[in-house]
Amino acid sequence: MTSLARTNVTRCFAWPACALLVAAFAGCASEPPLSRDVVNGLKTHGTVVLFSDDWGAYRKKGGRYNMPGPTIETIPYKAVWAAGKELSQFHAERMAKLGFKARSAYDFLSDDQIAKLTSERQQGAPVLTSALCDALKAQDQDYLIWITWSGLSWFPVIIGAKYEQIYTDYYVFDLRTRKFLWNGDLSSTRPIGYELRFGHAFSEIDDYLNRDNFAGLKKEVFFNYEEQYRPGEDSVGWLFGLAGQTTPKR
Repeated sequence: MTSLARTNVTRCFAWPACALLVAAFAGCASEPPLSRDVVNGLKTHGTVVLFSDDWGAYRKKGGRYNMPGPTIETIPYKAVWAAGKELSQFHAERMAKLGFKARSAYDFLSDDQIAKLTSERQQGAPVLTSALCDALKAQDQDYLIWITWSGLSWFPVIIGAKYEQIYTDYYVFDLRTRKFLWNGDLSSTRPIGYELRFGHAFSEIDDYLNRDNFAGLKKEVFFNYEEQYRPGEDSVGWLFGLAGQTTPKR
């Protein structure tokens, strides 16, 4: 198995620290950017993008932000929505627009192959096994960007306000050497404005998210990730240290 030593990660807006939030949308990352050589490699060599959804559920946190014993309700969707496949394609398309030579892992491997070859974890981080590495190298691919996330969560903050949050980790591997190269993460936390954005009160959130095979949940997830690909700081391009973006602070 490939040894994976994570870079130092400073998570932002961890609950209950989220009570300090004042912005409508905020993100944070603490890792240094990728080396210029690796960035150039992602632009000129075949790069596989794989999004793994290890949760298969969204979570609602109840109770008050400053009180002990919050409740957490987990609502599974994995029997209805194959989030990993759709989000692999989404991220591959957005990374191609950033200039990477990116394609979804599902363009090369079947659903069953991906399920079989991507299940191993080391301290919660994905493991590039020799079988997965060989399967992707056989498709003339040189790099793997493996994306994992926290799933989408909703929680209360001050004065009855509700927020939604996603943590996303990006791992980069060199398939030619089967080496882990880099890990960076983004977090996004936003106040829920369903009444304004989608015409739904928070009391109707379950119905909004779940109906029509979780159409509302998908809309929220893709809305958040579209925001992370916007130009500027706290974006995917910024995290990867691409030219024209402000460099992430160490």
